[in-house]
This record gives sequence, C-alpha cells and structure tokens, in this order.
Amino acid sequence: MHTPRSFDKEPYQNFQINDCVYIQRTSGYIEIWRIDEFLSNGSYIVRPIDGQKMYREETLEELQELNLNGPIDQETLNLINKAYYFYVRNPLSELLIDKSINIDWYLKDLDQILSEIKQSNSPVLREYERLFQEIKSAIANKEWENQETQNLLDEIYPNGIESDLSQGRIGTCYLLSSLKALKIHPELMKLIVQKSIRKKDKNTWVVTFLGDEENIGPIEISRNKINEWKKRSKLQAALGDIIFELAYASYKSRSKGREKKTMYEEEGSKSLAIEGGHAHKTLLHILGPLGVKYSLVPHKKPDEHRSFAKANDHSAIPNFFENEYTKNQHRLIITASSEYSPGGDKDYEFIDGEKIYKNHAYTVVGYNPNTRTLSLSNPHNSKKTFMLSIHGFNQIFNALRHNKISRLAVIIMQLEHINSEEIIRGIIRSELSKEDLYTLTQSQYGNPEHLRENIEYTLAAIKNPLVKKVAIEELNSAEERQGI
Repeated sequence: MHTPRSFDKEPYQNFQINDCVYIQRTSGYIEIWRIDEFLSNGSYIVRPIDGQKMYREETLEELQELNLNGPIDQETLNLINKAYYFYVRNPLSELLIDKSINIDWYLKDLDQILSEIKQSNSPVLREYERLFQEIKSAIANKEWENQETQNLLDEIYPNGIESDLSQGRIGTCYLLSSLKALKIHPELMKLIVQKSIRKKDKNTWVVTFLGDEENIGPIEISRNKINEWKKRSKLQAALGDIIFELAYASYKSRSKGREKKTMYEEEGSKSLAIEGGHAHKTLLHILGPLGVKYSLVPHKKPDEHRSFAKANDHSAIPNFFENEYTKNQHRLIITASSEYSPGGDKDYEFIDGEKIYKNHAYTVVGYNPNTRTLSLSNPHNSKKTFMLSIHGFNQIFNALRHNKISRLAVIIMQLEHINSEEIIRGIIRSELSKEDLYTLTQSQYGNPEHLRENIEYTLAAIKNPLVKKVAIEELNSAEERQGI
C-alpha cells in the first residue's frame, strides 16, 4: 500500500505535477483530477483526468482535506479504472432492459470487484461500491419481475408466446392479425402481457389495456367465461390469446355504453360489438404508449375502399417497404386490409395463385427486397404464410396499417421496479445519447407537436414517481440539446 507523505512547508514538495488527487465538486460528487501546474502563490491548477476542458485552483489545505495521505497511489488508481471499465463495458440498458448480458457471469465478476473494492478507503471506490450494490438490487427486482411474468406466460402461453392461432366464426380478423403481428416481436409481446394481464385467483385474470382511451379500467375474465367464449367463437388459440380476445370484446362493448357486460349483440343486428374493426386502432389499445399509429391508404375519402391499384397508386407500397421497412423493420408492427366487397368476407379473388378474401385483415410477416415479395399470414391459420408480389398486393389490398414501436416507451416502462435514481438516469441518458427524440419516440420528423404528444403519453403511463421525475428532467434536457 501507499506510504503516506509528510507535508512540508513548501507545497511543491508535497504534490507533484501529474499526481492524481480527489476533488469534490459543488454537487458533492468526489472525482479524480490531475495536478497540471504550480502557481507562484503556492496553489495548484488541477484538471479532470477525463479530458474535459475545465480547471480549478486548489490550495494545499484544500488538497489535504480529501488527500490526507498525499496523492492517489497507483494500486488504487488501477482498481478505480477496473471498476470504471467494468461499469461502462456493461451498459445498464443491455443488462436490465434488453437482457443481452449474461446475468450470472455479470454477477460473478461484480462480486469479485466488490471484494477488492471493500479493501480500499478510497471515497471514489466507496461510490462505486454503493452503485454496484444498487445494481445488484435492481437485478434482483428485475429477476423477480421476470420470474412472475414467466410464470404467467407458462400458464397462458404453454407452447410459447409465438404460438399460432386460428380464427373461429366471430369477425375478429383485425384483432387476431394484430396479435400475430405482435408475436413477431416476442420480447415486446412479453412486455405487453406483463403490463396488461394479472392473475387474480386460480380461475380469474384481470386485463387492463395500456391504451385504455375510454377509461374502462380493469376487465375481469373468468375461466367460465373463457369456456363459454371458446364454444361460441370456435377460436383455436393459446389461453393468453383467448383472454385478450374476450377482454377486447368486453372493452368494445363497454366503450359503447354497456357497462358491466363482457359482450353484447348490437341492437337490430346479430353481430357482436367486437365484430369488425381496424387493426392499427386495436394495436393502439393494446400497445398504449409502446406504439405509434400510422396508416397507408390509396384514397383520401373515408368511404372509399378501392385497392391501391384501382386507386392508381402503384408506388406507395414499394416505397414503404424499400425505404421505411428495410431501415426500421425491427420496430414495425404491420397488418394489411383487403378491399371492401358487398359480398362480405365470403368474397375472394385469386392473386398470384393465392385465394385472398375481401373485407379481411392479414398480418404482414416479412418482405424480401430481392424478389420484391411480401410474406403474409391469414388469421384463420396463422401458421401458414404465403407470398404475394408487390404488384399482386396492390391489386387487392386497400390499406397497410402499421404501428411503430417507441423505444423510449419500451425502456421507461421497464424501469418501474428500479428505485435507484442514478441507475434510472443512467439508462435513460444512455438511450437519449444513441438516437434523437424523433427516432426514439417514432414521431413525425419536424413535427414537435406530435413529438410532445407521444412524450406526454409515455410520461402519463409511468406509475413510479422517481422514474417520472428523472424522465422529465432528462427529456427536457434532450429537447434543449436538440433545439426542439
């Protein structure tokens, strides 16, 4: 260990140029700075070791206050560097949000560093020890939350969250095509389940839609109602999909003024409230702030239902897939609507050898830029996919509905169980440094009103007051930096 220096009367005999010393900032944080220059009055010029263009003047007495044993010894500096590089090499968002870092290996290495840190009296290492302990606590909380979610997923999606579904005799193609589109992003779908479905007891689940614009609130789904619905709808799907469909039937009926009813037949009609709808609006209810709604149609009047080709719009679809999709496919949830026909969903056409039903919603599974073909899925059998050329798609489809995933909302909504301001701030600040606000929120570029609307929607969904406080501060700073 370092042998303490004796302090003589002449300051320059006690500290040397390039010595590293502890400095306390006005914020209270203790940092390591380097002595850069002696002054004729006996004071020292010190500068940050990280290269920041700032300096301050320190007297011998001020340096002694935090450096009683003289400058920082090399062994301590090495350990501080080790702690620092361990921290920056393992970004908190990758550790706690994306789960791309192996937790077991991380904790093993972290415990080794903590055992070394505890042997030192360095105030900087004490701060690292505090931070690392908070990270361990955050990991434990996330592991508990993830296990709770996994237990629920194992029950309602026993064959995996990407399991297929088959629409029955109820007109819910728009909802089921939406669920299929969400399953293309399994981690997002898991987050939706985590935030939307809660098990109340052995035979009851409670669903709260993230985009509950009608303020319907929690919807209880019992096993008896599930069994009745399965008989009536003939839907073949995982329990989780059935819960979502039955909850959405209740949501749509309640939104039309029928309180406390799970479903009802429209007056003067044999149709249920859940029958018929638009996928992108349904996804808005399911995703809440996690997704931003967009729609691509070849006509301006709402009562027009012509296909892209019949509306003489042959460029919108190829432009979308060759530009937007190729750059952003990991953040796109896409469905498509076939053109209207007075014959209902029994009417169909053969396009590129495939039978395409009209008045029907499909899931866009993928796009091949080499062959310029789309891969689609019919909710009547989501396991089977088929290919259509861009030309064929334009012949019969009249809308491409897509929701863009907000990375900002995905991050913030996973911070609810973290109670360390430093960790919360570090994760949000890291994300804000990677992308601009328009990209992070999937807002329309150059439209600050749309941007702030999406930000406010995300902030409104935050339940943890500490997360909300930090998010507001960091987002306000980001807006200032980006001149918004």
